[in-house]
Amino acid sequence: MESSFFSYLRILEIIAFFSGYPLIYLAVVVVAGKNPEPGSFKWSLRKLLPYAYAFIGTLFVGLQLKYAYSHYSGNGGNYLFLQPYLAAWGLLSVLNWWPVIAGKRIISFLHSLVFLGILVWDIMGKVGSSDNMPMIHNDMNIYGLSILLNLSALILTVMFYYVAGKGRK
Repeated sequence: MESSFFSYLRILEIIAFFSGYPLIYLAVVVVAGKNPEPGSFKWSLRKLLPYAYAFIGTLFVGLQLKYAYSHYSGNGGNYLFLQPYLAAWGLLSVLNWWPVIAGKRIISFLHSLVFLGILVWDIMGKVGSSDNMPMIHNDMNIYGLSILLNLSALILTVMFYYVAGKGRK
């Protein structure tokens, strides 16, 4: 039971980092339009989406390193090894720092759909029983926090882009 509880927490953690990105991505694409003028703010938003996703991935890497350190020092237990495939898939998000991959924004979107699919799968497995309503509510709270986290990452990325002078004409 303890292992399944920690496994569930690990899934919620991964959902919290990555599942909100598809909604942010689609909102930016809709707001920016099909072909925003190069150099405009809307163009910058679309251009910086993969970098915001890579920033989220970097935060996730930091958390994984914290777990690895606590495991190494004897404080962590086997928490590090729960859900290793999902964690490894999440670690791949840092590849968006490379301009070659970031230039193909759709890659970050497709990568994040895996985590949104896990959230949907988790919720669909709980639908139908009134005993599971608190867990569904918890999943939706985590999804809301994921949206806020990804929106914050995009805002910080855009702010850094303009403060660094890259966004000026």
